[in-house]
Amino acid sequence: MAQTAISRLRHDLRTPVNHIIGYSQLLLEDQGATADSATAPAAQETLALGREIMQIIETILPSSSNDGPETYYPELRSRLSPPSQRIQALVKSLPEDTPQLSDFQNIFQAANRLISLVAEATAATSAAGVAPAANEEKAGAATDHVLLVDDDSTNRDVLARMLRRLNYRVSLAADGHQAVQLVDQNKYDLLLMDILMPGLSGYDVLQHVKTKALNLPVIMISALNDMESVVKCISLGAEDYFLKPFEPVLLRARISAVLDRKKCEDRLVAQQYLASLGELTAAVGHELKNPLNFIINFAATAAETADEIADILAPGEAAAVALLDDLKRDVASIRQHGARANEIIKNMLFHCQGASASAELTDLNSLVAQYLTFAQVSLHDAHGQFDVVVETLYDPDCQKMLCHPADLGRAILNLAGNAFDALREKKAANPDFRPQLRIRTRSIGNSVEISIWDNGDGVPEGIREKIFRPFFTTKPAGAGTGLGLSITRDIIRWHKGELLLDTEKNRFSEFKIRIPRS
Repeated sequence: MAQTAISRLRHDLRTPVNHIIGYSQLLLEDQGATADSATAPAAQETLALGREIMQIIETILPSSSNDGPETYYPELRSRLSPPSQRIQALVKSLPEDTPQLSDFQNIFQAANRLISLVAEATAATSAAGVAPAANEEKAGAATDHVLLVDDDSTNRDVLARMLRRLNYRVSLAADGHQAVQLVDQNKYDLLLMDILMPGLSGYDVLQHVKTKALNLPVIMISALNDMESVVKCISLGAEDYFLKPFEPVLLRARISAVLDRKKCEDRLVAQQYLASLGELTAAVGHELKNPLNFIINFAATAAETADEIADILAPGEAAAVALLDDLKRDVASIRQHGARANEIIKNMLFHCQGASASAELTDLNSLVAQYLTFAQVSLHDAHGQFDVVVETLYDPDCQKMLCHPADLGRAILNLAGNAFDALREKKAANPDFRPQLRIRTRSIGNSVEISIWDNGDGVPEGIREKIFRPFFTTKPAGAGTGLGLSITRDIIRWHKGELLLDTEKNRFSEFKIRIPRS
């Protein structure tokens, strides 16, 4: 019991000291950011006094003792009062127009709280005002979302400001009950939490998080410096344990390390999921191809049978002829949609199987020209005559390179086909528009580049990150599978290359394929 009381006393004394050190560090960081040294000497002195006070507390209060805390009150009063009073005198001496005066006032209040604790010779917990409700901030540009849990409002303020300067999103909880509620309702990347809180303690919240198997790393931050607390937190699943007051540089490094590890674990889980999904997709695709082939083939047979029946009908049997015409249209629709389903499955299987097994020495310029012709023929077959000014610029240095010609040709076909579609859509909306397409190859050091440029409407900013996702398409229902660009990017990656997009609204789009020569 005596040791528990001493631990609590140490916790209560360290809390205001943590405020003194934390605000002093924030003030010094502000000085560095603004190159204004007006308040730097005062901040440096309060920081030094805060560290001196911390050293006194650690020296006087033993790590283990059978004595009660009252044994140490006289020495604590005699040794802690002078530096605390020097801090108060220093802050009082600052002029009213001192930059960041509010932070110095926070330091003054922390020193006053420390003096009161020592003077009263009590181990009561510090109360830094009524804790506000959980504060959810808007996302902004930050990506990692941190939930900070501490019943002391000043602790929350100091640490939250440090985290925001590192561009973390910060949400606040004033006690364990709020923390549990927020964790159950929202997704966070990291939980930073105190141990001693009214109601649910940090231990309780940590156990709740780990029992529910939430993928949420937890770092405990506490003024309790006994090994039992550290061991208990780690055994309950905490990733780390920091003692207040903490060194900001070390805390930042450990937070970054924990978040980086979480991201690696998340990526690994996603890759395992995608691998399993790929195997399932391949299996389902193979199983579906046979019935689809039967549908397509029997639809063709049914169409031929309908033609034969029409040929042997008497001229006067108009009603039967009309029914046969309806049947042939239905059969044609079956074939069309069956062929579309078959194409989707082929694309899915292509995703799962990867590139062709062997690379070949290929004339890249001839390959590009060949698949450009395929794209033009496909455009003409699907939509009839469509006039496009096509410009080709082939670099002679790109004639020979090692690649998978069929796969790379498919990528060129996809990009050229998309360009033609964009030009056709813009022409339909503006009859005076003059469609242009330019394909160019060029040698860039040990790599080659294939660029496909069109003067269509460009790719809208809101979907530029989405267009490479499988099954995402901007085309009308039934007009596209949403796999073309995804497959194209996979092909380029299999060639150890990259697919780049340059676009401007209402002016142009340019896709660039860059791949190494071998």
